[in-house]
Amino acid sequence: MVNGQRVAVFTIEGRAYAIGDRCPHRGGPLSRGTVEQAPGSGPAVRCPIHGWLFDLETGRCLNQPAASVPVCDVPRETV
Repeated sequence: MVNGQRVAVFTIEGRAYAIGDRCPHRGGPLSRGTVEQAPGSGPAVRCPIHGWLFDLETGRCLNQPAASVPVCDVPRETV
C-alpha cells in the first residue's frame, strides 16, 4: 500500500517497478498479471482479466492509449 492505494511491485533483472494494482478497465489485479517485454517498449504487465498491457516504467496502457495506472518511484537501494 502506498498512500492508501494498492501497489503491484515487480522486480525484473534487478530493477524494481511499482504501479497501481488495479486495471482501469475492470479493476483487474495487475499483481496477478503476466510480465512480458513489450515490442518497442520496456517491460510491461498484462492484465489477467482482459489483457490490457501496461508499461511498467510509465504506467501507460500500450493497447488503450487513453488509459494508464499510477507509477511509484522505487529507490534502487531497496532492491
